[in-house]
Amino acid sequence: MLKIDTIMVPMDGSDSSMHALAKAAEIAEEHDSKILLVHVVDGQSLFSYSYAAIPQASEKLVKMAEEREAVEDANTGEGLKEAQKAFQELAQQHGEDMLGIAAETLPKNIKVETEYAVGSPKRYLVEYAEEQQADLIVMGCSGMGALASLMLGSVSSYVIAHAKCPVLTVK
Repeated sequence: MLKIDTIMVPMDGSDSSMHALAKAAEIAEEHDSKILLVHVVDGQSLFSYSYAAIPQASEKLVKMAEEREAVEDANTGEGLKEAQKAFQELAQQHGEDMLGIAAETLPKNIKVETEYAVGSPKRYLVEYAEEQQADLIVMGCSGMGALASLMLGSVSSYVIAHAKCPVLTVK
């Protein structure tokens, strides 16, 4: 029988990732496993991170822009840098909040750790699983939808092909 001490679960807030978390919890209870919840934001598209995913982002960025508009030289680019920094902070807070909420849904007898990162999600997940010596990765098969997966490449397909441990995909 496969020994499963550590289960990694990539989380993106999608229904698919929530189903994966539920399956990982079942397995963790059967094997007395630890769960690693991981949320990776693509560093290449961080600034275009969905405003819908972070409801307070648009309000804060608009307010910040209004406050700085009168005093800032538009040619310096400082406003954009500040907006990007603020958005990165909001994205991180959103990711950490999502991981915290997901962790709270797990039964109390399951040990859980969380990880927020910025980078290439597919590469980070494979590297982090190896670094943490994950025995199993349980992940949703699609988080962004079919069209985005076709255009950007499927994270789950990459993880399946490159992870050194077994990968269970959940619909």
